[in-house]
Amino acid sequence: MPISISAPVGDKNRITKPDPKKKAEKFKPVANKAADVELVQLMLVANGYAVKVDGKCGSGLISAIRSFQKSALGFNKPDGIVDPGGKTWAKGQGALEAKIKADADALAKRVEVVADGKRIAVEQAEFDKKEEEYRKKCLAEFTVMYNRADVWRNILYDAEKIASGAEGLSMAFAEFTVRSFNAVAKPPLKEVNAACDAAHDLMCLVQRRKPDWAKVKARLPRAIKLINAGSKAYEKWCTARDGTAGMIVGKLEMVREGAFLAVELYMTARLLPKFKNPAAAHAAAAASTEALKGSATELGEYLAGSNVTLSGSAWKVMSASIVTGIAGAVGGKISSGFAKSAHKTFAAQLAPMMKTPAGKKVVDTFLNKFLDSKAAQALVENAAKETVGLFKPVLEKGAAPSKQEVEQAVLKALMAPVFAAAPLKGLVKFESAANSRVGALVSEKLTPAISKKVVKDLSKIYDPKTVEFVVKQMRDIDKVFMTELSQAARDKAVETYVVSAVTASDGTVNEKQLDRLGEAALRRDRELSAGIETILREKIEREVKAKAKK
Repeated sequence: MPISISAPVGDKNRITKPDPKKKAEKFKPVANKAADVELVQLMLVANGYAVKVDGKCGSGLISAIRSFQKSALGFNKPDGIVDPGGKTWAKGQGALEAKIKADADALAKRVEVVADGKRIAVEQAEFDKKEEEYRKKCLAEFTVMYNRADVWRNILYDAEKIASGAEGLSMAFAEFTVRSFNAVAKPPLKEVNAACDAAHDLMCLVQRRKPDWAKVKARLPRAIKLINAGSKAYEKWCTARDGTAGMIVGKLEMVREGAFLAVELYMTARLLPKFKNPAAAHAAAAASTEALKGSATELGEYLAGSNVTLSGSAWKVMSASIVTGIAGAVGGKISSGFAKSAHKTFAAQLAPMMKTPAGKKVVDTFLNKFLDSKAAQALVENAAKETVGLFKPVLEKGAAPSKQEVEQAVLKALMAPVFAAAPLKGLVKFESAANSRVGALVSEKLTPAISKKVVKDLSKIYDPKTVEFVVKQMRDIDKVFMTELSQAARDKAVETYVVSAVTASDGTVNEKQLDRLGEAALRRDRELSAGIETILREKIEREVKAKAKK
């Protein structure tokens, strides 16, 4: 609806007389109502005049009206009055409405935020950019919180697992003894689980593209409180366990083997803050404890009068420590060096099984994810336990294996279970069927949908009945992708299907899940859709024109 004023605005001493030829023309008295004056001021501002918008009519406003009438309307004797529906208002109204619309559009693209206690409006694009930067920062911080709490929880669960007898009776006895000596030595699972859950909750909230910041703000103080409480409980537990284990060993109040097992477990917990990596902490604790135990054994043999030599005893202690350290490092924990070797070995076996040009990229991406998964960690743990012990007889004879030899032995033991694992079997099936699956997806799902759009567009240009008739005659319309799309375009579609699916997966999904991820990627591929649409449009339009000539 056009903007208008209700009564004249401007000079109350009107010099303009009604046109005698227009008997119905009568001028209303100049009222200078505040709302009308403000609209006239806004109209002049929209037309380039620097007037104050305050709803008051003074000499400055009247002068600006006369200037506008003279320059925009060519009045020889401008009267300085703006009448409702008059020439002056009609001339300036367009610019005013355009400015109001532009201001409204600009306002729609802005977001109101609070900065330093003040409400300000910022551009939507700038707001989105800053919000995404902040979201990523929060996600990184909350992920660190969660990972720390998760490490604590895993160590506590290991202690509970040991107490249940899952690692053998001697380990269970060690755990029972430590808890008997010190009530604080019981794992604080309640506090650590609460810390884990709170950190995970924050992490999940900011993983969304548009987080609910009100929820984040509301839950953050409690989460920080729980995480701090979990950290204190875990540190208290580590200190208590470490001291208790040492006391037990010093007083010899439990069997020797159990004491050393307790020392290894709690030494691992104490070393974790220094090493950061649980595998490295476990390896150092296991090797050190084994050296201590081996030394005590050899000393006992000497005191008992057995025939021992310094060099022989030293080599036995060293060999046992090396094997234990290797088992601790490799058993279930994939280091970056080992991961590279595993990646290279598995990739060499997987590559010949791939059927598409994107095979190498698919293999590299999938293996990176798979080797970082819990499934792969479990396979490595089993292979390490089976393999590392085989080196002990060799070590005792004085021939220490190299790191490469150990890795190669573990990799050989891993080969069969890895390739029998569901993720890799699923990958091979998924990639092998990619060409036929992409053809089917495009023919059965993409092409029919795009053809409807093309038919709708062409029906606006040509006779709709002719277009409909041509489409019905073209029974192979859903096969157009396979017959007329270029080989390069087909290869690219297949690459999008397999690479996008593998990139979006976590390395443990099956063939059907990969197919769903690949299909979703094809549906989002605008270049592919545009290529199919171009071919369909040309094909249908050509037939329609030929039909029209007949």
